[in-house]
Amino acid sequence: MSWVLALAGFSALILLHEFGHFAAAKAVGMRVERFSLFFPPHVLKRKSGETEYALGTIPIGGYVKISGMSPAENLPDDVRDRAYHAQPVWKRMVVIAAGPAMNFVLALLLIILFFTAFGPRDLGVAAIQKGQRPDGRMLAPIMPWHAFANFTKQDVDAIVAYLRSLPPVANKVPGPFGPNEPPTSFVMKVVPPGAK
Repeated sequence: MSWVLALAGFSALILLHEFGHFAAAKAVGMRVERFSLFFPPHVLKRKSGETEYALGTIPIGGYVKISGMSPAENLPDDVRDRAYHAQPVWKRMVVIAAGPAMNFVLALLLIILFFTAFGPRDLGVAAIQKGQRPDGRMLAPIMPWHAFANFTKQDVDAIVAYLRSLPPVANKVPGPFGPNEPPTSFVMKVVPPGAK
């Protein structure tokens, strides 16, 4: 069931993104030849006016075919003045930006829907700011970033001396090329600046 929801969400995202390009192209007077959800081969096609609406079989995207996206495209004379490449730059920018703009609008609508349906939630930030975990246990003290500006050389030397007194930490990390590769070993220790 989760893959069906993922496919539905992906399809809605594509549909809205491509609809942004489509609506903007129509609004500025460009000729849209095809609006397709998914890639060919197409299983459904329907022409309405000058635009063909299609549903493809390969669910990895969609597209809007606007006449004249390539300046080398051979177009009839009655269409040439409505071609993409014949339009002013501002119109082309509006059409290109409209797809991503729809994604931002969708994100904003989802955030509004989430907060309307569920309201704000305490994710434990207030507890962490008080030095506690959300389950009530205490955290190690956290110093504000500006406290480091007041460190003296003696403070830094004391921290380095403490860290050097700790035993080295040995660890084994799985190999990067799969489970059959032998693990990589490393040893971590604190070395003062300038030492080798």
